[in-house]
Amino acid sequence: MTLGHQERSASRTFRSYTGNSKVTKTYKRSAVSPSIPNRVQTKSTSEASFQSAATFASSEQPDVPQSFAAAALRRRRLTRKPPPATNKPRVPVSTLTQLTLDLGQTIRTTCKGCGMSFCPSISIDATLHARFHAQHVGGIDFPGVVSKPLWETNGTPHAFITMVDARSSTCDRRKAHEALKVVEIEIGAANLTEDSLWGSTKDGDARFKVFLYVEQQFGSKIKHTYKVVGIILAERIRHAYRLPNSQGPSLDVELTGQKVEALMGIARVWTCVDARRRGIARRLIAEARRGFIYGMTIAKDQVAFSQPTASGSKLAGAVLGDDSGGGWLVYKEEV
Repeated sequence: MTLGHQERSASRTFRSYTGNSKVTKTYKRSAVSPSIPNRVQTKSTSEASFQSAATFASSEQPDVPQSFAAAALRRRRLTRKPPPATNKPRVPVSTLTQLTLDLGQTIRTTCKGCGMSFCPSISIDATLHARFHAQHVGGIDFPGVVSKPLWETNGTPHAFITMVDARSSTCDRRKAHEALKVVEIEIGAANLTEDSLWGSTKDGDARFKVFLYVEQQFGSKIKHTYKVVGIILAERIRHAYRLPNSQGPSLDVELTGQKVEALMGIARVWTCVDARRRGIARRLIAEARRGFIYGMTIAKDQVAFSQPTASGSKLAGAVLGDDSGGGWLVYKEEV
C-alpha cells in the first residue's frame, strides 16, 4: 500500500466516525508505516482514528457537572429561607426573691393567742407553732370513747371524764403523756418523764393519776371525733401547807404556813381556750376527789395545789377555800 492510499484511508475513516459532527478536520499521519499486511495495517489505522476522534470530541465539549443531585443541593442552599417565627409564648425564667434578710440573727415572735415563742422564718418552728396553737385553742385529739368513764353526759355534745394510771393501756398512757406535754409547755412546768409519771411511791401506791375531760367535736368530716379539753394531774402526797386567803393570787408561794395532813395534790390543771369558764376544771377536781383513792371521797381540806399560777390560785381559792377564811393548801412538788 502506497503513502497516498494510507492517507485517504485514514481520512475516510475519520469522516465516517464524525460524519454527524459539525467539525470537519482531516487527520493525516505524519509517518509512513512499514510495509505490513493489508489487514493488520487497516486495523491499526482504524483504532488510531477512533482514539483521535474521541480525544477531539472531549476537548471541544463544555464542562458539565458530574452529578445533578449535587447541583440541586447547591441551589437549595443558596435559596434556603430562615425558619418561620413560632407563636409559642416564651417560658419566663424563674427568679428568686429574697423575703428574709439573714444576717445571722434569729428573729423570734410570741403568739398572742397561745403564748408560744417561735421563729416564723423557720419552717419547723412555724409547723410546731401551728400544731400547738390548734391544741391550745381547740383541744388535743383523743382516739375515742372509753368503756367505763368516771362521769359522762347524756346530752349533746357527748362528754366524759376518764382516769389514766399505770395500769391503763399503753395507748391511753401515751395519749395522756402527750396531753401533759402541751400543758407543761403552756404553763412553764417541769417536764415529767414516763418513768416518773407511771412510777409508784415508797408505800407502793401509784404516784400520779391523770384525769381527762373528753368532749365530742362537731363540724368535722370524721364522725365521732373527740378531743381532750381539760386535764388534771393528781399526785399522792402526805402533807401540805395552809395558805391564808389574805395572801391573794401569787406565783411565788411561801411554804411557811401551818403544816397539815393531805392526801391528794393537784400538780397540773388546764383547760383549752374554747372550753374555759364552763366549769370543766371544777368538774375534774370533783371527780378526782372521788376516784383518786378507790372507795373513798377525799375531803376538800385534804386537797392541795402545787405552786399554782395566777389563774390556778383563783381556782383553788374558789373550789377549796372554806367559808371561815382558813385558805387552801399548797405543797411542793418533788420532780
